[in-house]
Amino acid sequence: MKKIILFLSFAVLAVFYSPVLAERKTISLPEEIESLIVDAKVVRYDNFEDPQKSDWELESSSKIENGILSLKGVPNWEGYVKTKRKVNANRGFILSYKYSMGSDFAIYLDHGNWGTETYKRFGVSPVQLRTNIYQGQQGLGWKYLPTNFYAKADTWYTILLAVADGGEFLAVIWEKDNPENAARYHEAIPAWEEISWNIFLSANTGEIEIDNFRLLSFSTFK
Repeated sequence: MKKIILFLSFAVLAVFYSPVLAERKTISLPEEIESLIVDAKVVRYDNFEDPQKSDWELESSSKIENGILSLKGVPNWEGYVKTKRKVNANRGFILSYKYSMGSDFAIYLDHGNWGTETYKRFGVSPVQLRTNIYQGQQGLGWKYLPTNFYAKADTWYTILLAVADGGEFLAVIWEKDNPENAARYHEAIPAWEEISWNIFLSANTGEIEIDNFRLLSFSTFK
């Protein structure tokens, strides 16, 4: 009986301290989030301390090591990583990232298979600070994000990417240690409502480091 009690106690502790179960503990959010979305709550958290408990599907170009998810660029955008879970309306995520000199990569929500007519993507190219939006294989504009800074290598940034009811999307990037350096883009695509989305990062060149992934729920944008 003592062995059973000890085993159960250990199992409970393992769940409580799991790096991805935010429901079991309080995970803080950057204060910038309060000015962007309403009723934000962390529903999943990954600090990449335990690869076995991570929510990410790793490919040959990616790995989790020393508390960091790293992604190497592969020509023709063959370097990528995505989450195992999909998100729907009133969901989003934040994560921290930095990249090496010469990197070219994208962070986005996507739906469907690339190369098909039904494929959809909403995201950003963080190095250029431009939108990265596709319908099928057609790019829907590469708009520069309204901003007051230029992105630079070897600097930590935070990104919020979220989708609300009615096919509304929000992308915000800010420098982690200088949050006044920020870029924000909002767009409504009503035809894209009621769609489930993958969380995806792809890299063509360079190396990207990712930390502190938080999956969010919220009620609306501010």
